[in-house]
Amino acid sequence: IMGRQSAFQSFATTVVVLAAVAAGDNFPKSSPHELHVSATAAPGGDGSLALPFQNLQQCADVAAGLDQAVVCRLGPGRFRGGVEAAPGHPFSIVGAGAGVTTLDGTVEVPDAWEIWKGSIYRQTLPEGFDPARIHQAFINLAPDSIPSPRGVGRSGDSADVNIGKINTTAVLGVDPTWMSEARWPNIDLAGVLDLAGWAATGPGSRLGLVVDAPTPTDGGLAGTNVDWTGARATLNIGDRFTTYTRIVQNHTAGTDHFRFDPKMGPGPGAPPAGSTKWGAGGRYWLSGLLAGLDTPGEWHLNASTRVLHVWAPDSAPPGNRVALRTRDYCVDLAPTDPSAPVAVANLSLYACTWRLQRCVGCAIRDVNVSFASYDPEIRIRDVPMGSLPNVTLLGGNDSVVERVAVRWSNNVGIKVAGFRNTLRDVLVEDVDWLGTLDFPAVQIGFGTLGAPQNSTAGDGAGDVNTHANTTGPAVGPAAVGMYPRDPYGEGNVVTRTTVRRFGNAGIVTSQLANEISFSHVHHGGLIGNDDACVHADNTNTSCQNPSLPMSARANCTKVWHHNWVHDCREKCMRGDDRTVSLAGHHNVIWNCAMGPTCLPHGGCDRNDGAGAGWLVKGDNNTFYATTIFNVSNNSQGSLVVETGPLKGWPWRNTHSVFFNSLAFEVTGKQGPAPGPSNVAIWRAIVHGNSTTAAEQGLADPENFNFSLLPTSPLRRAGAVVLPWAPSVNGENPDIGAYQTGEPYWVPGCKLAECA
Repeated sequence: IMGRQSAFQSFATTVVVLAAVAAGDNFPKSSPHELHVSATAAPGGDGSLALPFQNLQQCADVAAGLDQAVVCRLGPGRFRGGVEAAPGHPFSIVGAGAGVTTLDGTVEVPDAWEIWKGSIYRQTLPEGFDPARIHQAFINLAPDSIPSPRGVGRSGDSADVNIGKINTTAVLGVDPTWMSEARWPNIDLAGVLDLAGWAATGPGSRLGLVVDAPTPTDGGLAGTNVDWTGARATLNIGDRFTTYTRIVQNHTAGTDHFRFDPKMGPGPGAPPAGSTKWGAGGRYWLSGLLAGLDTPGEWHLNASTRVLHVWAPDSAPPGNRVALRTRDYCVDLAPTDPSAPVAVANLSLYACTWRLQRCVGCAIRDVNVSFASYDPEIRIRDVPMGSLPNVTLLGGNDSVVERVAVRWSNNVGIKVAGFRNTLRDVLVEDVDWLGTLDFPAVQIGFGTLGAPQNSTAGDGAGDVNTHANTTGPAVGPAAVGMYPRDPYGEGNVVTRTTVRRFGNAGIVTSQLANEISFSHVHHGGLIGNDDACVHADNTNTSCQNPSLPMSARANCTKVWHHNWVHDCREKCMRGDDRTVSLAGHHNVIWNCAMGPTCLPHGGCDRNDGAGAGWLVKGDNNTFYATTIFNVSNNSQGSLVVETGPLKGWPWRNTHSVFFNSLAFEVTGKQGPAPGPSNVAIWRAIVHGNSTTAAEQGLADPENFNFSLLPTSPLRRAGAVVLPWAPSVNGENPDIGAYQTGEPYWVPGCKLAECA
């Protein structure tokens, strides 16, 4: 990187190349045996081109009996169902193209409707449907009858913040249209990441009790005139970086309050019972009752009676247009032999996703996933801790996800668990509707339930269900939430990736070694609080053991470089408590802490004022060649450095280095502002009272041109700090992310949707 690479950057670049080579074609160079699957096949096929199979599982079952690499080739069309269990040899699933071949996790509902009332229809589902597995409903609409996004949220609300527009065009009119579970406040797909779709807790609220803060016009909870007892309450309360689901224990129609179980489950995010954080300023919504079905585009299923109610978006009879999601995964494979990788390529997944475990050298390429994962419950926050939700998972070693889009998940976008895996040219958008840090858009470096905390090396098995060096039975499934915090896996790389529109954190890593590079992360933290668009979590590992010398923590180096991060409702980039060996350089960070302070119904964001551009705690961190501007004045600052004691830990960034960066407001956290007296190196940090990037000579930041004009005071104003910033043709380097005379880099994925 133009002479300014750290040792880990060189190592990480090598990892990318090796991982790609390891994934290769994912089967030996000798021609694999090909089997064919067709959406129009007749029963009794043998997998030949003339007599193809009807579904993918038939292909996999036959492949298991062959002693060679197998490719299952799917023709054009929509294939309902999926595949489970991989054969003991290299196995590939190849479609005719994303958008041409689709694996579909839904099942159509028969046309057996009767009118219930008005435009609401109902029927009792046939025995083949398992109500416990049904969490989403879809309906086919003619393109000319697709409704425009209606007003979402509560009457009188306006969460008018520059959050970017949710992408509905990639599905409406092509795939069936998503319908909302009956709920209050109402939403449609365009509103799943809008705070106006959440009600607010008002004065008098406390742990176990919600008192609604009504809007000036709709009467709030009391105005619904519904007895919500027995409903599911989705609660973004307490510290508001976690969300819970609890049953409404007691409510009376026409009143503004209800009670719920105050036991809030494992992990941080739940302050003491008497804390004011349980009071006004929380967010919630209610679902699970038929009485909540009050607008077109909603549905409700009674799991006990199997009765389904639907109010179609066009208010017409549902007919045979409704489909229900009945499976979590369309590709669910866990190879038993590390020499038998799996490849999935050239197809779409709709209302389902993939889960690959124990994968070595596996690959997901040219795949488009819509409505990837969904679970209305957050059971990992139950007491006792409940089951894990379905998420898009790559578990193992030396595998790659490339040219892939994942969108519309109410929880995690993509989780990577293992060693030396790569996400390259990936788009993740419109995820974590629940607004909780448990389910970030991209999660790397966390692995297992029950695995040792200090896992530092992977073996050939690549088993994310057990410590890599353990040969005994698996100790638990791959964890998908942030808690319990089990760091697992090093050398993972996220590069050329775009992550946009998400409810809490964007890319979240553990303290173990990783790289985030040439990525574009924006419009995040749209629901929760105390979040960051890019975040290193304070996982309890050897990385954060102050008694260990840094030489014993070489596997803790995190390098985040050449990224754009912007329009984050709170923090843009953060190394959280006890962060060690985080190197950030050549990043452009702007429009941070841009969220609304209050909504009209009185709920104010409790962490208003906690925003930041780059915030780093801990020690032995490196920060240089970064441009930060337009961070809200009502925030902690553009560059925030922990220089005082935090929670009893001894780190103060006294061995950290900061130089050659633009950051208008520089502040200390828990201590004085950073400078030569309290960090190892502090040079050429341009700061002051101005937040106008133009005054510092940035060429055209509104159009993503952050290079320096010839008149910029930042040109050749930096310091020579070896080995990171050598002189440039005998002159000092520039201050900021772009160096005069060097090629202009643009981050993010290269997919057409990323333009």
